[in-house]
Amino acid sequence: MYYNRLIPPLLTKTIVPLVARSDGVSAVLADDSVLDITGRLVRIITRALDAQQQTMIVNNIFELFVNHNNPSNIIAEKADIVASNFRPLHKDSGKQVASSTMIFASVLAAVPRDIPLPVESLMGLLRQTVELAQAPKSPAHRLALLQIIGLVVNKWIKDPTDSAQVKELTESLLSSITSPSSHFSEETRGETLRIVFWLAKALLLRADKFGMDLTLSLVDILAHPTFGATAARGFAVLLGEDELLNKDNHAVVRMLYKQRTFATCVPKLVEGFKDADSSTSLLALLRPNLLTETDIKPNILLALSSILRSVPSPIITPALPSLLPLLLQSVELPDASIKLATIDTLQITVSESADVLQEHVSSVISRLLTAGGSPAVRIKALRCLKAFPGAMRNELLLPYRRKVLRELVKALDDKKRDVRKEAVDCRVKWWALGEASED
Repeated sequence: MYYNRLIPPLLTKTIVPLVARSDGVSAVLADDSVLDITGRLVRIITRALDAQQQTMIVNNIFELFVNHNNPSNIIAEKADIVASNFRPLHKDSGKQVASSTMIFASVLAAVPRDIPLPVESLMGLLRQTVELAQAPKSPAHRLALLQIIGLVVNKWIKDPTDSAQVKELTESLLSSITSPSSHFSEETRGETLRIVFWLAKALLLRADKFGMDLTLSLVDILAHPTFGATAARGFAVLLGEDELLNKDNHAVVRMLYKQRTFATCVPKLVEGFKDADSSTSLLALLRPNLLTETDIKPNILLALSSILRSVPSPIITPALPSLLPLLLQSVELPDASIKLATIDTLQITVSESADVLQEHVSSVISRLLTAGGSPAVRIKALRCLKAFPGAMRNELLLPYRRKVLRELVKALDDKKRDVRKEAVDCRVKWWALGEASED
């Protein structure tokens, strides 16, 4: 059995040096990169076991990480010392000890939701993890704690009483972020916002109504003067794929949750973008301490690009007429991730729904020609331009042929070979438009 041969010896060699350093044993296995690999190995092996064996592993892992009532059977030597001194879920633990929660998160991911968690109170575990996630020791520690929060809420919060307490906890966290009288530091409030995004993700996946209400509240925070940019980046979490919180790891993932999120959020983002032009607030509670039009638009566009990046193109296509003004402005923003996501959407539109772009051909072409930035952005823009010939009628493109060919000369002199290659391919496509019209 792979578990007996690999997991106890590996966890013993990882954890014992953290609490028994006097022996001179190296704690190299507690490095974040090594812990990540250890966690993956534990997850793969645990996921392949039957329910009885998984229950045994969960009990041992909780004894090691949470309960500390008895020495854990998963530690092959010096189990008493570990039981007395290993406290990864205590706020005073050192960085390496705290980072070992990556292993704990991997075990939670590996088992189905019908395996009970051996704790007196799920909400107690959740609140403890939330408190730790408000002051993480490292980025890897932060992610592990956020994944634990997401996994517990998505897979094990089933009782109506627990669900009500999750809602109460989340609303309290949300209030601590937006309230001017919050006693939390700015750094803690930023970490709290990340926690709320993971709570929303866990709830959205299971199609919980409160998850959608919470997501709309997060849209409002895009106008916050301090946390608007953090909220904008957080939208990448909501619909993005996660290594642990997914269907392969027994997460509750309802059909069409992405479609529902898109249908609910995007109209509000479009409305907020229009309101920004007239200096209308998205977040009336914070008036007048709101972002100006110049500041809020990038937040809205980044949130939108994060959503579009994660949603299938057939869902996006019907909404494109209202989205195009936002997409065109997104190409002009300095953020490379926004540009790449936006150009991806434009390229899909050209290939699958070119008619939608007919009234905006001039604007789209101009922005693609001037989409500077990283080599990846320049390559993506050239590929999108290359898609126009053949996807749209020649008579619509011919007025722009000379301009495109002239501007592409600059790309032919680009420092990056891959950019020059794309420019050559793109120029060939546009050059052929003239030959086709002569025929």
